[in-house]
Amino acid sequence: MDEITIKKIGAMIKEARKTNGYSLEDVQLMLKSKLNISLDLSNISRYEAGTVKNMNAKFLRGLCKVNGIDYINVFKQLGFVDNDLIPNAKLLPEETLINIPVMAKASAGNGYINFSNQPLYNKLIRKNGFHEHCYLIEVSGNSMEPLIQDGAYVVVDPYQTDYTEGKVYVIKYADEVYIKRVILKTDANLMILKSINPDYEDIYITGDESEQIKIIGRAVKFIYEGNL
Repeated sequence: MDEITIKKIGAMIKEARKTNGYSLEDVQLMLKSKLNISLDLSNISRYEAGTVKNMNAKFLRGLCKVNGIDYINVFKQLGFVDNDLIPNAKLLPEETLINIPVMAKASAGNGYINFSNQPLYNKLIRKNGFHEHCYLIEVSGNSMEPLIQDGAYVVVDPYQTDYTEGKVYVIKYADEVYIKRVILKTDANLMILKSINPDYEDIYITGDESEQIKIIGRAVKFIYEGNL
């Protein structure tokens, strides 16, 4: 492997990590939790410094993925892959991708989400009509099954706050934030925050309590990257 190329790639990984606002510990945790890759902090630093002479493809791919870097392009630079050997590989042009923040994790069965004022981390996704003010909620556990699986991401549009029957919204109620399907029963002066997972209880809100409700965005799509 060319030493100059290795150092260039290491610097790119380090720059991406810092742009994303990640610490070395954050990268280590994401490698383990998302990709089941165990890499100690000293080795992560060595990859970033470009002092690993024989880069491990699995570790390099993981470092690229958690930092939102196109690993296929990196592999090409290192000679790991050749265009003639991957005729079906199609790299997305830059303008079809968007880097948006993950603002919360939905982990509790009742639909409660630990919403943050600052991004937990950023993720590169296909643009697909989403705008730069959209954000993601990471789904952990069975909180949104069977509709949305563990490990998926929900795309939330903060501009869509008008009520549409049966849609899924991010809602602030009684100083807590939830992701729920919203159902209005106008004849009974009742709002139901319906759990995505039917194993968990719904929340019933009467007219007197409706002033405590604020819709802060609509869930417009989910993204799931399953492992083989």
